[in-house]
Formats: sequence, structure tokens, C-alpha cells
Amino acid sequence: MTKLCRTSGKRYWALALLLCLGWLPGGIQAASDDDDELPPVELLEARDFAALAGSGKLDRRPLLLAFVADYCHFCKTIEEEYLKPMLRNRDYDDKVVIRLFRLDTPEPVTDFDGKQVAVDEFAARYGAKLTPTVVFLDGKGREAAPKIVGVTNIEYYGGFLDDGIDNALGKISPRHR
Repeated sequence: MTKLCRTSGKRYWALALLLCLGWLPGGIQAASDDDDELPPVELLEARDFAALAGSGKLDRRPLLLAFVADYCHFCKTIEEEYLKPMLRNRDYDDKVVIRLFRLDTPEPVTDFDGKQVAVDEFAARYGAKLTPTVVFLDGKGREAAPKIVGVTNIEYYGGFLDDGIDNALGKISPRHR
């Protein structure tokens, strides 16, 4: 019986060691994740479209304009899971300008022609009745690709955004065709 107890004791410690080693990398990874946070990025809001178009930023790139609202859960999801990572990814720098348009902000905006327009009137022009709605615009405020209304499939949403960007870019800048 003594031999059995010693063998069981060795197995116990071997099992305990394996379990600790199995959990240890996860523990190290969790600590590492906290230390290696992604750099902060800010999604800018568009309020003056004439100034944005006049800056030259939209000369060869489309504007991805996301109509969002504070009460919209899916809006927060696309901001955090898709739009912010796109801002961190330098591959998008030459392809698209990304801006938010908050529907729950009461102040009027400056349209592409320099005139003041009410938020609801501006949103209605682009069919932004639901949030989120993403439109792809050229430098004159014309739609350059089909809009994305709502979130039909979150797993494919990044692909929908990329397709919209590519379609708009091909229409705006022939060198990207």
C-alpha cells in the first residue's frame, strides 16, 4: 500500500504540474494583452462637409460616412470592431476617409455646397432612416457605391465595408480600377 500511495502522489504532482503549465501560458497571455493595448484612435465626426471636400482629402478617395446614434448598440459595435481597426490599418490611408455623422446631435451641419442644413434633412437625402447606415460619397456628396443599411450579418460586415470602399474608389479614382 505504501508503494501505491507514493505512485499516486507522484501522479498527483505530475498532473498538478501539467495543469499549471497548461494554464501558465494563458495567464502570461492575459497579462501581455493588458500591456499591449492597441493605440487609441478617434473616429472624427463630420459637421462641415464643404471644409472636408475643400481640404483635398476627398479628391481621390471616397468618404465613408457612418450615420450613428448614441442609443444604437450596433453602431458602437461597428465603431469598435470595424471602423477603429480600419483607422489603425495603414492600408486604408490612401483608400478612404472615415467619418461619423451623429443623428442625435441637434445642430445643423454645413453641406457640401457650404449651406447650413438640418441633421434630419441631411440624413434623409442619403436614406439614413435606420442606424447604422453607411454611405460612400465622392467629394461633391454624391453616392459612389451602394449604402449599407443596418447590420444584417456582423461576421460579413467588414467585407461589406471593403466592397463599398473598393466600388467607390473605382468610381472616384480610375487608377484603382
